[in-house]
Amino acid sequence: MVDIVGRLDLRQIRDSYAGSGSAAYHPEMLVALLFYAYATGVRASRKVEMATHDSVAFRYIAANTHPDHDTIAAFRRRFLPHLQQVFNQILLLAADMNCLKVGRVSLDGTKIKASASKHRALSLKGAQHIEARIRREVARMLELAEEALTDRRRVEEANGKKLESRPPQRPKKGVRAKAQVNLTDPESRIMPSAEGFVQAYNAQAAVETASMLIVGAALTQKPTDRRLVKPMLKTLSESPAGKPSEILGDAGYFSELNVELCAQSGITPYIVPKRDRHQLSLRFVRMSLRKQWNGRFPQANCAPSSPTNF
Repeated sequence: MVDIVGRLDLRQIRDSYAGSGSAAYHPEMLVALLFYAYATGVRASRKVEMATHDSVAFRYIAANTHPDHDTIAAFRRRFLPHLQQVFNQILLLAADMNCLKVGRVSLDGTKIKASASKHRALSLKGAQHIEARIRREVARMLELAEEALTDRRRVEEANGKKLESRPPQRPKKGVRAKAQVNLTDPESRIMPSAEGFVQAYNAQAAVETASMLIVGAALTQKPTDRRLVKPMLKTLSESPAGKPSEILGDAGYFSELNVELCAQSGITPYIVPKRDRHQLSLRFVRMSLRKQWNGRFPQANCAPSSPTNF
């Protein structure tokens, strides 16, 4: 990893350092540290920092230094667009070294939970019910206001003078101490997952099956994988590693349109047409056992008297 990163063009990252202030960690080391961490499944900055103490490989990449997790997170956040370009450079370099030859690509997705609750989501029908209720409440408030005004006028006519009231006080400037803000993620969506319906994003990854390198990735708001074949085909066609010849996918990606899109792109699709049932029904089990008993004892009366007990 250190040798590979040493061959990358990191001038945009290096030139962004002003050269003043306290000594900073070398950007080349931080880039190598991040990419090795992500390649080995370490995502959290705190775990990366801990690995520079516990792991020989991480200690070697970090030159026996231990960048703070805040430093690692700030570096990733600051240079995220540049890191995406560096990722493309790695794919090109892997292709030049004959480590990557894009042929068969496996496409899969996963749901990444958002920082939001699914119970805060609202459907169109629910919004229409709320709007109708608000309209009724507004109409009632206007009626009460008109009744209050009428009662005031009656009192003034009875007393022969207008009622005096205190002038309204202006609200105080600034934010009230008890004021609250909702930090719910407005861009996430409710999506089906193995845990049921969750508030999340749909992350997609295309992996070259021979080298196991990621050649395409995306994060979307679309809850189902079926609608993501077309944009992922476009992403793969624009990949610096080249267009794949075959694509693998589970039943979540299958549709006649997606098969046609792959064919039009010159890519052979291997997509499961339907989901296999992982559990047999009780009725199927009973029928199978009944056939086994009848086939095993065709003459003797050894079969159970009540097959339905099975």
